[in-house]
Amino acid sequence: IFDLKWNAEGNYLACVLDKKNVKIGQLDNNNGNYQNIHNLQISSQMTQLCWNPIDQQRLALCGEDKSVELWDVRSSRSSAKIISIGCHFNIAWSCCGNYIATGNKYDVLAVLDARMCTLSQKKKIPYQLNELAWTYDSNYILAATGDDRLGAIDIIQFNDEELSVVDSIVGHTSNCVSTNNTQFSCQELR
Repeated sequence: IFDLKWNAEGNYLACVLDKKNVKIGQLDNNNGNYQNIHNLQISSQMTQLCWNPIDQQRLALCGEDKSVELWDVRSSRSSAKIISIGCHFNIAWSCCGNYIATGNKYDVLAVLDARMCTLSQKKKIPYQLNELAWTYDSNYILAATGDDRLGAIDIIQFNDEELSVVDSIVGHTSNCVSTNNTQFSCQELR
């Protein structure tokens, strides 16, 4: 198992498996039984997933190839493929539901426009880029970072012109590998 996540409502569970397979199941709230609803055969190895926070039936998958696939649990085929940076290592959907942030093993951060199915922006990060999360207003991306500097959570501003690191919160003396999927407002971070 590469990744396993519930949607925000807690009624769908998606699981990324080896052998290019993704399983999606549904929890019956009346009796608590879990029912597998899709065994998706994907064309390349996917490693991460995230759920759309607005539309609880949509999820995004990323992995080794250069695309991020968008899926709807009501269908057995992807609804869209967005050409991205490849070798994806992490993925996070913005709180507004419009953007998807991905990072890859070469420490490139990319923001995809989920509405237009396009690559919006990308930025090479000069150090280890780990897990990503968005602020509630979808104006900032939180990135767990590391390497030859202290482990930190970088605050990266997202706007139409560029991605720019505006602040960094030192975590500890080792790499920071997780944002713990916590989302903050900018006021909470300052």
